[in-house]
Amino acid sequence: MDKDRASTSLSARAYSVSVEGFSGPLDALLSLIERREIEITTISLAIVTDDFVSYVRAMDEVDSNELSRFVAVAARLLQIKALALFPRHRSDGEEEDSDSLAEDLIERLRAYQMFRRAAEALRDRESRGLRSYASLMPPVPGELPAPALQPGTTRDLVRAMQRVIARTRTTPIDDLPREAFTIGGQMDLLRRRLATTERFTLRALLRDSERSAWVATFLALLELMRLGIAHATQASQFDDIELSRAG
Repeated sequence: MDKDRASTSLSARAYSVSVEGFSGPLDALLSLIERREIEITTISLAIVTDDFVSYVRAMDEVDSNELSRFVAVAARLLQIKALALFPRHRSDGEEEDSDSLAEDLIERLRAYQMFRRAAEALRDRESRGLRSYASLMPPVPGELPAPALQPGTTRDLVRAMQRVIARTRTTPIDDLPREAFTIGGQMDLLRRRLATTERFTLRALLRDSERSAWVATFLALLELMRLGIAHATQASQFDDIELSRAG
């Protein structure tokens, strides 16, 4: 086989090159270089590079890591081959530099081999689904049952009002606002809230109101319940009163 003629074999895992005296991936080339069983001058780097470009174009997905490593190794091979093809008088230090280039190439090939093996191990784990983890949590029910609500009485409403007042911080007399709140005005506010909000609690209603308006708001709520406009429910004793539109 002509030493300037090279061929590549395409596979999903690695790039392989075949030249005179060598056939296989870069892993095998590493062993040959370490044993010095192949001369760099017998390899046509131009043909190998062209074949590698064809190999990359034929791939569905380009592995950028493999591509960058190939370029780095090819550049070092080209540098070593240039020194071999154009010999000149070298000092002792330059001889050591040439040897260091070869050693550096070997180290790069070793690193390439290590990353290749690691990538294949990770690809094997992924193909076997070892990155998948089963859920350990119990299934979440699609819909929780609604709590059973009991109709609230006027006495329940009064008790809830007392609890809210007892938990509220006392405001100094001098700081009380002077605005007057009427039962009729609070009834209008409650009607608008019932029209826009399907359900809300008595605590939320009083929390959103001025404290000086609580009495008028409470009496307005009782009046709306009497008129059949508002409806109060309570899940259990001492729970918060929920208010909604009647009907």
